Amino acid sequence: MKNLTEQKLITAAVAAGWDTNAIKAWKKIIKKEACKRSTADLLLQLEQIGSDSYTRLFTKSRLLPMEKLELVLKQMQAQIDQNGFLQLAGDYRLSPSMPPHGRFLKLFRKAVRQTFLPQGLRPVYQSKRKNELAIKIHLFRSYLDRHNLWYVRQYFPGNTDWEKLQNYQRQAKVKFDYSTDARLHNRYLSNQDFTYPQNMKIQVTKWRRMSEFIVNLETGKFVSEWDFYQQQANGNINADLAGYQVSAGAAVANTGSFNYGLPKGKYAWLLRFSHSHQLLDVKHPTDPQLRYQFNHAKASHYYWKSPQTYLKDSKGGYADIVKKGPVDFLAWQQVPLDQKKEIYQAFVVSCRKRLPKKNPGFAFFWQHYQTIY
Repeated sequence: MKNLTEQKLITAAVAAGWDTNAIKAWKKIIKKEACKRSTADLLLQLEQIGSDSYTRLFTKSRLLPMEKLELVLKQMQAQIDQNGFLQLAGDYRLSPSMPPHGRFLKLFRKAVRQTFLPQGLRPVYQSKRKNELAIKIHLFRSYLDRHNLWYVRQYFPGNTDWEKLQNYQRQAKVKFDYSTDARLHNRYLSNQDFTYPQNMKIQVTKWRRMSEFIVNLETGKFVSEWDFYQQQANGNINADLAGYQVSAGAAVANTGSFNYGLPKGKYAWLLRFSHSHQLLDVKHPTDPQLRYQFNHAKASHYYWKSPQTYLKDSKGGYADIVKKGPVDFLAWQQVPLDQKKEIYQAFVVSCRKRLPKKNPGFAFFWQHYQTIY
């Protein structure tokens, strides 16, 4: 009976596409865990991408990095629909226990870098296979982001997503980074005027800046495309533009994502892949039609437009509110709603006057502003 159980588990791993070395690692796991876990539980571990067992197989496998990426997508039955949206199916899921700083995410990110650098995700490769993989890998980042949001919302207490995120940081003992620009997450409707930033960016961890969270500065709620999309009865996402209103799509326009490269910010120059963010995250294959049309100019309708930074143009009106973390977030919340536009403009002027020094964050400005006025 025991042999039949082991054979069933091994057969499942072979059918999933794992190579000989990964199978050897799986056999060791079975031998160690069979007396503690049921066959069903072990199979679940195999099918949960990012679980301890799955990560062990991913690490021990001698498949090429590109083949590992293909394997994950194949196991999740990832297919691009007629609207350019990546749809997932099948029994494989991202492991509920995998945190935003999880080891598997680091390994997966490394495999992306090994496969697509130095050219990047957007170039047209001679290999049709590699081109198709590049598109899917770009689209898959949204699902990694969805998982991270779910993880924080599911496992940590708090009245808002922001409070839950802070509790995650404390319990996981990870450091957050607030130094990267949130401008592209503060798009506004092109038929309106830009007033002041609505959102801030937090990245995990301080050094890797791998997972990212966009948080609304007023509500403390995550800004995510996944809170906007409609899920169909078959589990797929409705990605047809006809089913949505552009004016209601702020969450799609300003959503967070998962970073395969290292975004610019503090200490980026110390790391060998400091230019990878442009090649893997900024210059990427085309987004799904829904998000693309929300964020690009069309003669027939308005769209979500990114503001111009004060650093590039004396008339540019964008500066990040949050640069130092919670202290900036709390300082901005002290500003009365009817004064935010005026005080924000004064903040931008002060940032411009400080050049070439960097934006110190809103709390620094607010402290001095209150002293003067």
